[in-house]
Amino acid sequence: MLNIKSLFRVNRKGIGYLFAVYILMFSSVFTLVGTVMQLALDYFQSVNLIETRISQIETSYLPSLSYSLWVNSVKDLEINMEGIKNLPDMQYLEIKSDEGKVLLAVGRPQEKHIISHNFKIEYLHRGKQVYVGQLLVVATLDRVYQSLKEKIVVILVTQTVKTFLVSFFIIFLFHKLVGRYLKDISAFIANLKTNEWQKPLKLIRNKHFVTKDDELEQLVSTFNDLRMRTLISKKQLEQEKERIQVTLMSIGDGVIITNIDSHIELLNPVAEQLTGWPLKEAVGRYLSEVFNAVNEDTSAPVINPVEQCVAQGKSIGADGNISLLKSHVKDIYIEYSVAPIKNKKGEIKRVVLVFRDITQRKQMADEIKTINLNLQKRVDEEVSKNRTKDQLMFEQSKYISMNELLMNISHHWRQPLCAIGVSIQDIKDAYLHGDLDELYITNNVNNSMSELVKLSETIDNFRNFYIQEEEQLEFNIADEINKAESLLSGYVRDKGIVIDKELDESLTIQGFPNEFAHVILNILTNAKDKFEERKITAGIIKVKLNKDSTTGKVIISVSDNGGEIPNDIINKVFDPYFTTGDITLRTGMGLYMAKVIVEQNMKGTISVRNIDGWCEFRIEI
Repeated sequence: MLNIKSLFRVNRKGIGYLFAVYILMFSSVFTLVGTVMQLALDYFQSVNLIETRISQIETSYLPSLSYSLWVNSVKDLEINMEGIKNLPDMQYLEIKSDEGKVLLAVGRPQEKHIISHNFKIEYLHRGKQVYVGQLLVVATLDRVYQSLKEKIVVILVTQTVKTFLVSFFIIFLFHKLVGRYLKDISAFIANLKTNEWQKPLKLIRNKHFVTKDDELEQLVSTFNDLRMRTLISKKQLEQEKERIQVTLMSIGDGVIITNIDSHIELLNPVAEQLTGWPLKEAVGRYLSEVFNAVNEDTSAPVINPVEQCVAQGKSIGADGNISLLKSHVKDIYIEYSVAPIKNKKGEIKRVVLVFRDITQRKQMADEIKTINLNLQKRVDEEVSKNRTKDQLMFEQSKYISMNELLMNISHHWRQPLCAIGVSIQDIKDAYLHGDLDELYITNNVNNSMSELVKLSETIDNFRNFYIQEEEQLEFNIADEINKAESLLSGYVRDKGIVIDKELDESLTIQGFPNEFAHVILNILTNAKDKFEERKITAGIIKVKLNKDSTTGKVIISVSDNGGEIPNDIINKVFDPYFTTGDITLRTGMGLYMAKVIVEQNMKGTISVRNIDGWCEFRIEI
């Protein structure tokens, strides 16, 4: 039997209550929308009917009105106006003459809920339309609105009654077919005890309302399947718990489990061995009593790791010089990690501390550290020796190359000395020919002094080139390239070698100017020697200086047409003591020292490549 009280009992959290609310809401909205649409349709139909009547006035009454106005027959106008006024919904009529004067008005004017229309009245006279007046027709919508109000009341009443009857019937069916069985299922689950999970869920249903495998039967079947899977999972969980217990007891690291208050609940055998505390004595004790760890560097006790883990809510760890003070054996070095054990709500319920003995590893690390320190000393000594060796090689390279520089000095001095000699010889000739006067002496002295100044500048240039610089400074790259080129200018001029320079004179770098100039001089000398070895008479050296906009690096390239370097030796040109020339005349150190200066002292790179018969050295800083 249907319990009417239970049907109407309000449970604001129940499905029946929500079901009824949603049905009423949907039905009400649907009713309102349908009502509005129906009323709108009726309204537009009524308005269209009134507008149709107004439009019929033009065909039915305007010809007669135009004639009456033309012949000025007031009586005919009144008859026609009364005829129009008798049409349904006509509220007010008004005729004006062609001068705008009101000739006749019928009805009462109304400002709201009206439809008005003006008709232009014309009379056909002698084939022409003559304007004779104007007709104003005003129709009222009062009857339309009254009809709509009556329909609203009828529709709302009927729809409301229908909605409530349908909703009640749906709720009745829901309770009869679904609701009461859901309550039975809920009650069964609520009263189900742990030891009763083997008892299946069954519903006593009316056979007339049961279909095979309907939703309720599927729900019961699903619940019973879930119940069986839960039983299986419970057994598996118990087995897994046993396996975890075995694993925990046999794991190679020490494991301590505590509650959030740092009281010990479990130790595995390794933890018993490392701490010196048996499980029975350790359970319930405060962590620091059993796990007595100190910092080996400061001898201060380690801050309680469980408290740190609980406070931060995440895993933490520690390694390094952590020592564990054992109760009956010698101290050991350990590393440990602490992790929280949380429930599904994210609440920390327990904390697990895992630690291991790293005493042997620590001793090995200390031994390796000692070995590394000794090795580092040896490396530093060897590096120092190599630096001294490089410096000696650099000095050796500079002094051995003095012969070439002296040759360059001789080329620089030859022309000035020749000019001074010619000037001295010319004094005797001038004396013999009587041309020796004050003007001659002055010019001759000035020319000789000019040549002597050039000789002095040459000495300064070569002297400054060999000055050892103490500190790095910012210098103009183009100036140092020009200085290096000037040291070879005498030889270059005598041999007809062309040096084509394309330099960005605004670029500067940080370093030792003389060392950089020495690099450029070595590369230029290498090109000069190649011209001599291969007997090239039209030698060309191109020097370019620019900045790469992509990398921001300064690029110096020196290329010559002395031919390509053979592929089997191009990778050896920067090796120390490597030379393709006469070993009695060449040191093989120039390009090696150039590489050392660029890559070690200036933190740049130097490379060589062959390009279409030319050889190019490229420096990037």
